[in-house]
Amino acid sequence: LEADMRKEAWSTFLQQRNFLEEDVKDVLVASLSDEMLSRGQPLRIQEKMDMLRKATETYRSGVQPLLPEWAASSGDPEQAETERRLGELQF
Repeated sequence: LEADMRKEAWSTFLQQRNFLEEDVKDVLVASLSDEMLSRGQPLRIQEKMDMLRKATETYRSGVQPLLPEWAASSGDPEQAETERRLGELQF
């Protein structure tokens, strides 16, 4: 029974994590687009990196409370991959 509960909790976490990633991605894309449109020219690399840093911080702070208590010490297994995907959006 405990194994089934853990499996269900993990599945729920993964779904919520996906929603969070999509939300962070949407905000990052909108921020990049809005900033480029308002300036009328491409953003500098440092500006893009600052936006990416903010997006990854938002993701990290959002995913931590979603982790099941028994998995919190090992962290989000998708963090590196999520950050890579977010990084691809800015270029």
